[in-house]
Amino acid sequence: MSVMLALALQAGAQQIPAKRKVTQSLLDVATDACHAPRKWLKHMSGDEVQFAPSPDAEYDKIYCVLKRLDAIVAPVKLGFIGNEQLSEDK
Repeated sequence: MSVMLALALQAGAQQIPAKRKVTQSLLDVATDACHAPRKWLKHMSGDEVQFAPSPDAEYDKIYCVLKRLDAIVAPVKLGFIGNEQLSEDK
């Protein structure tokens, strides 16, 4: 019982690593890792990020970029731009 308590206390004491502040270079890392264009993510100011995938972007790439963004930077104000239109071939 005391071993379980010790493990629980140790797990609770571990600090969650702080996420980094938003920079354009971190945004570029996210898009590069997903083989997406760097222009999809743009650092505006402070913690604001503009996300503008092309209308015919693959959903897997969009998901990958958003997942990477969440993993590498602090909570951000994220604006989606330009993906509300269907591409010409759809």
